[in-house]
Amino acid sequence: MLKITYITHSSILIETEDAKVISDPWFFGPAYLNQWHVFPKPVDVSYAKDITHVIITHGHEDHCHFPTLNQLNKRALVYLPYTWLQDTKDALFGIGFAGVFEMDSYKTVSIGKHLKLTFIVNGLDSIFVLEHKGKVYLNLNDAFNATHLNFLKLFAKKLNTKWPQIDYLMCGVGGAGYFPNAIHTPYKNDEEIGILREQFLMKLFCEFVLLFNPKIAIPFLPGFVLLEPNKLWINQIRQARSFINTYFKEISPNSNVEFWHLYPGDSIYKDVWQKKSPYYELVQNDDWGKFAEQQYAGEISNWNPATINNTNNSIEDICLELNGLFVKSCRGIAVKELMKLNFIITLSDIPESAIHVLYINGKLVAQLKQDQNCNPNLVIRTNATRLLYSITELWGGDVFFIGYGADIDILITDCIKDNLDILSLRVLSVFPSAMQNIRRQPWRAFRYFYHNKIHAVLALKQKLFTKKTVNKLPFNERSHWIQISKCETCLLCDLPLLTNSFAEKIF
Repeated sequence: MLKITYITHSSILIETEDAKVISDPWFFGPAYLNQWHVFPKPVDVSYAKDITHVIITHGHEDHCHFPTLNQLNKRALVYLPYTWLQDTKDALFGIGFAGVFEMDSYKTVSIGKHLKLTFIVNGLDSIFVLEHKGKVYLNLNDAFNATHLNFLKLFAKKLNTKWPQIDYLMCGVGGAGYFPNAIHTPYKNDEEIGILREQFLMKLFCEFVLLFNPKIAIPFLPGFVLLEPNKLWINQIRQARSFINTYFKEISPNSNVEFWHLYPGDSIYKDVWQKKSPYYELVQNDDWGKFAEQQYAGEISNWNPATINNTNNSIEDICLELNGLFVKSCRGIAVKELMKLNFIITLSDIPESAIHVLYINGKLVAQLKQDQNCNPNLVIRTNATRLLYSITELWGGDVFFIGYGADIDILITDCIKDNLDILSLRVLSVFPSAMQNIRRQPWRAFRYFYHNKIHAVLALKQKLFTKKTVNKLPFNERSHWIQISKCETCLLCDLPLLTNSFAEKIF
């Protein structure tokens, strides 16, 4: 007996005769400094105290959410992938879990009489495979959503050799990350490009399906909403789940793959999709964007900026913090890249505040007075609370890169070709340093790369050939999402315009 119940976002409950397993738990409270709110809300979480095992694919807050983890049975055994970073394991021990086990890629362990678990790592992300009585369940989660398709094919070849028949493929689809929705120019229609981006990510999911050819494909659509007034439009651009089915039929009309769109509370039992969710009656015409604002109507109407702006730091204090940070955050970035930086930071919770960041006298500097001889190429709009979080916490940059914590106004469009939006946010952020961790724990790094040879080879190529650029993979073309029309973007991204009827569905 194996039963899988969809909780919400990327979290599922797996029940067997002797195990009750939860993956990537996030369903108690918001994430990323009160920016992401789980959606749809879970139907039932009464099983939290009875969990026997926890699977965590990576350390992002929407997959390893400590307020949620604190609600779980601390006697449960926690499994996570072995990477070059030990902080997640230490943090899990710190909140009271007695058994926390890191697993090398492709190593299989039994977490029940008939249930087996395997992780495969991609950087600091991972996927996992469950095997139960001959059935194979592959959960890609969001480990490959920002990965070039050619790189994914290397993983798929190895996975397909080990598991030639995938019964169920699960994967997160769309939504996460600030690009391109948080980037604004006079020439860009945010909603039109946002819709195309969602379609592009759904197209990517369909390509995953073609690579792995499962019997059943289960997409996890973005399980979060944004409640700030200027971000509500992002909830509305989410595509109906039926779009994936329609597109897949266009590109692979003879495929026998079935698409199951589970709602919170739905289960899979004995290979039958049990539609138990109350959302079938609550959500009309598959319009989840509209329903998001109904489900969170109270929070939206009572939205108070004070809930996200709670710092007493002065603008002078923040400048000092930034200049201290730059000593560390600029390490490993080529001087020729740093010399391109020239941007303004404005803070909504400090009136008339503006910090000019630019490279002068051989270093990156944050100053209160704008240099009139140096026109900035972009403006970063945020608040002091988020900025201070980004520059002080270990994974602080996630508040910007994942959590939509800043809006970026492009003043000189060519700066997108140089990825200066990424570089600007990167120098304002704290992230774990791979090189520092490798120097501190060389044997850990050796073990990590030994069990992840594909990633090790890619990392070596990046180090040798990319010359310290912040955006290390040369295939990451981004400017077409910002500078050209909707139709031109469709052509460049190979979005489906295969038939007139299908074009009508898109536009």
